[in-house]
Amino acid sequence: MPAVTTYTEPTLATWILGPGCLGATATALGWSGQSDVQDAIDQALAAYGVATINLVTDATKLRAAAAVEAWRLVVNATAGYYRVSLDGQSMDRQMVHAHAVAMLAMAEQVAGSLGVGSGTVHIDRLESPGPYTYQTDEALARFF
Repeated sequence: MPAVTTYTEPTLATWILGPGCLGATATALGWSGQSDVQDAIDQALAAYGVATINLVTDATKLRAAAAVEAWRLVVNATAGYYRVSLDGQSMDRQMVHAHAVAMLAMAEQVAGSLGVGSGTVHIDRLESPGPYTYQTDEALARFF
């Protein structure tokens, strides 16, 4: 299969939703059409530096920018996912979010190596010890 050298917004959406980018994650979120990833397409074009997709001259850079923005959408969509454990049973939707954060970091690294985007964003996980655990003033200071 020859490499794609040009995209339209619908074909880029198909790539984003397919196995080359989000794949099963898009399916798990119920995303199946261009409208589900239109924001990622718009942001990818902005990161690439063009107003419309017909001005794109490097499909690889466009895919890199689109991957970053698509995974950013997933991170935002799954930010409220949770982990619940009770009486030996558990439900862990937080793994989807953790996967999205890792994929976003990888996509940003690839895009950065191609010179796409505004730079590297480092995402750290901030964990609170909980409201019922005593913490020294020094330990609490890192949260403020």
